[in-house]
Amino acid sequence: MDLVAFNGGVNPWGNPFITAGFKPGAQHHRGLVEKWGFTDFGKVADVGSGYGRWSFFLGEVNDTVCGYERNVGAVQLSCKLAKYFELPNVDFKVADVTKIPAEDEFFDAVWCNNGLHLFPRANFLKEVHRILKPGGPLFLGQYIGLGTALTNFFEGYRKGGLGDHLTRFALDTMKEADVADSNGLTYCSRQGTLSALEACGFKLSSEHPPEPQMRPGSLGTEEQNLFERELADVRALALRIEDDQAFREEFARHPEIAKRYPVNINLLAIKR
Repeated sequence: MDLVAFNGGVNPWGNPFITAGFKPGAQHHRGLVEKWGFTDFGKVADVGSGYGRWSFFLGEVNDTVCGYERNVGAVQLSCKLAKYFELPNVDFKVADVTKIPAEDEFFDAVWCNNGLHLFPRANFLKEVHRILKPGGPLFLGQYIGLGTALTNFFEGYRKGGLGDHLTRFALDTMKEADVADSNGLTYCSRQGTLSALEACGFKLSSEHPPEPQMRPGSLGTEEQNLFERELADVRALALRIEDDQAFREEFARHPEIAKRYPVNINLLAIKR
């Protein structure tokens, strides 16, 4: 489905994000919703709903769904799509995801896919905790793994060195990897993520373990051990990359290291 054409030629983001449409298909989306247990709830929030891609599939198997998105044009498009798909139980509102216009403990479940890395993490988690009922699930899909942060560094450094915007993005992500209350892009560290969830009143689901998404390809024994000690402390590694040119040049020669770590991670958290 060409969403830009459907929307009268208007792209709410002005970038290629919307061209993904509903790929890789309805079966994939429905399967993921079911896999993570997001069916048969009364009220579900889709936070950072974009153009409503997940909201519609959530709406097929739950009583009501409300998508919250800060992009006004995207909300308008989502509303058009809800009518097109004949899903009157799916609604959308323009909202800052750290100030969601909903009462305390209003929702039975909250879905957030491919959005957490764009939000102030602690503020977002505290707000979701506020609107979610006790014991309710929070799905966090496709948040940045260390594999993505490292790939961004290697690609950015190859193109433009330490000053490249992608290099800076990667290093800033890595420097805040273990800061539980950070407002930065801090999702590459498993421990940092767990600490942030716990600090904001969540625990990991015991029924649905975190699901890392790895890049294809394996490393040999020698490559697996490269910079193993340095990578045990992601923040310290980023600082050393910035300050030590010789180390930075040597590290930049080994982009294969990124294959050791998840590109993204899906997980289910439960409000305590």
